[in-house]
Amino acid sequence: PSSAMFLQLVFVSDASTSGQGFTASWEGVKDVSTTSCQSQSFRTEFSSSVTYYPVGGYANNEECAWIIAPANVLGVELTIVNLVTEQSFDIVTVTECEDAVCSAGTVL
Repeated sequence: PSSAMFLQLVFVSDASTSGQGFTASWEGVKDVSTTSCQSQSFRTEFSSSVTYYPVGGYANNEECAWIIAPANVLGVELTIVNLVTEQSFDIVTVTECEDAVCSAGTVL
């Protein structure tokens, strides 16, 4: 699990062969001390998933980003459940973000 409270999941495809897509799920790590392809989408659910498998596969030169920012958590655990992309060219990156808009962070 990440100790960051915010993660950014980014998918980028190149100009050549495309694949089918991917699924990623996450769950917030509860604070025990207290009781959408768009260019960027914010997800604030404690536990949910992103499934990106467009009909016919994803397009070339796509870039989609999802900010995962559940409230009242100590961190977020992200699991890539399935990944069917063009190997070495179409990528999914995960970034530990310093804030809810991911203005700065560390790529994992």
